[in-house]
Parts: sequence; C-alpha cells; structure tokens
Amino acid sequence: MKTKTFLALLLLVIVGCGCSKADKDTSPEAVIVREISKIRVYLSDEKFGTYKVIQNRKTLDSTFSNVEFSTLEQFKDIDFTTETLLLGYDNYANQADFRFQFVKTKANSYSLVVEISGLATQPDTFLYGIIVKKLPNNANVSFNIQKSN
Repeated sequence: MKTKTFLALLLLVIVGCGCSKADKDTSPEAVIVREISKIRVYLSDEKFGTYKVIQNRKTLDSTFSNVEFSTLEQFKDIDFTTETLLLGYDNYANQADFRFQFVKTKANSYSLVVEISGLATQPDTFLYGIIVKKLPNNANVSFNIQKSN
C-alpha cells in the first residue's frame, strides 16, 4: 500500500514539475467594444473583400485613400491605446445587414466571422467593422465572411 501511495505521489510531482509558466497565454481575450455603422461608399481603387487590422490613427487615415475618416463620427472617438479597429470593404446583392462574432482561436490568433444578409433587392457597397479591445501588434486575425443568398 505504501508503495502505491509513494508511486502516485511521485507521479503527481513529476507531472507538476513538467508545467511551465512560460507556456501561459498572455494574449488578450476577444472582446467586441462596439460595432461600426455601415458606411455606404464605393472605392474604385480597392477590391471587394479587403480587410484590415488597424492599430493606430495614422494607419486609419492612410487605409482607404478615398475616405476622410476624420470627418466620420464613428471613427472620431476610437482610443487606439486601448482599442483596435477591424475594418472591411465589400459588396452585397441586397441591402446588407451584419452579424459579428469575434473569437480567440489560440494564443495571439483571432477570428472575425461576419454574417452578411439582407432582403431588400438593391445592391450595396460598404465599409463595415468592429472595435475590439487592443490586440497585440503581431496578432493574427482571420476574416471569415459569410454571405447569405
């Protein structure tokens, strides 16, 4: 009985020593702060399906050359010290409505799922996005756009 107890305790010590604090994930969780209202715009120099991770005001101002972000109310109060902007440019056969889901997939990797749907039969071209809690500069963000027919 003493041998079994000793072996069980020894196994616990070995397993416990194998855990390393260096393996801990310190990247922030995926938190949506707020959604950006759809902005109807046509950008002749951009391809539909363009997605950007924007970490600062300078990058925002140079992202889409035809858009004056400083004049748009939705972008004035973004605090880039605590927030990151995930922005997309796309089109849809109908008036677009959005549903966003932002999740952390693993350490320093995130996924933004955007469901685009709508029934009003008028083609729509737009910028859309979300503001999230600040992500590391080296964060990997995948964009998964799902358009309903």
